[in-house]
Amino acid sequence: MKDNNEFPFALATIMVRLIAEGFVFMKLWNWMVAPLFQLQPLGVYESFGLIVILNFLKGYKSIEYEAGFTSELIVNALTKELVYSFFFLMLGALISLYL
Repeated sequence: MKDNNEFPFALATIMVRLIAEGFVFMKLWNWMVAPLFQLQPLGVYESFGLIVILNFLKGYKSIEYEAGFTSELIVNALTKELVYSFFFLMLGALISLYL
């Protein structure tokens, strides 16, 4: 990031993404994996930990932008992440109705 004024916005974006991913992962685990395999339901902190471990194991993609990070780029990425999270949450809710 070239501008220091974009750092708090980027940090807030990362936090919102982590919370959204953790919540969706927790709900999907508790709806589908726990009943199917008789496993314990996950809490919020366990789901955050599993997401961090899974991201570490699959590796991070290093993307470099020539123009740098802009507010528009961060908002687009956050919107995309929230839409995907909502989609998978609703898909999991529908699947859990039929289990």
